[in-house]
Amino acid sequence: MKSISDDSESQAFSSTIYMIRGRMFRKNSFDIIDSSGKIVLLAKPPAMISNGISIYSIEGEELIACRSKSSLKDAYISDVFRYEAKDCVTTRIMGGLMGLKSNSPEGVEWQIVDPQKTQIGRITQEATQPEVRYGGKPIYDMMTGLIGDEKAFVFKVDINSFRFKMSADFSMDSRGALDRRLGLALVVLFSSMKRTQSDDT
Repeated sequence: MKSISDDSESQAFSSTIYMIRGRMFRKNSFDIIDSSGKIVLLAKPPAMISNGISIYSIEGEELIACRSKSSLKDAYISDVFRYEAKDCVTTRIMGGLMGLKSNSPEGVEWQIVDPQKTQIGRITQEATQPEVRYGGKPIYDMMTGLIGDEKAFVFKVDINSFRFKMSADFSMDSRGALDRRLGLALVVLFSSMKRTQSDDT
């Protein structure tokens, strides 16, 4: 069976450093740039679905689908946010992201989950420039991902850039504890959320 890792797209997932850059005049659309400065992937909403975002090859093939899986009970009773990442080539679920409303300053506790929806990691958020605010609240611009007790990635929004930019650093994950495809799905999901705090268009 064909998979992402069988073809040339695998090179796009081999970098340890990425920049997620908002595409001008295209809401919720992003260029995914590798450490050499080359655009290797694109992220944008799928044509027929309004509650998700997908990662595409440069040629336009849908590679990873990120979809909201929150039920009405989750949204209005349990205060839980659920997202699922699927390999579109094999149709295999890779894992996802679950957010639980909390009393923490950032308001949400984020968990990384496996295909069985079991927690395998967590994401902490930090406002590195608390004096910079959006809607009267600090911008939580740095996200650190832990798999077990080991750091797997750091995502960082450039809050001083007019055009939305978020860096993704997976270099500390030397053991490959986090599937890089799932890692990119996570940074795209967070880019989609955080871009609402950016003034670019």
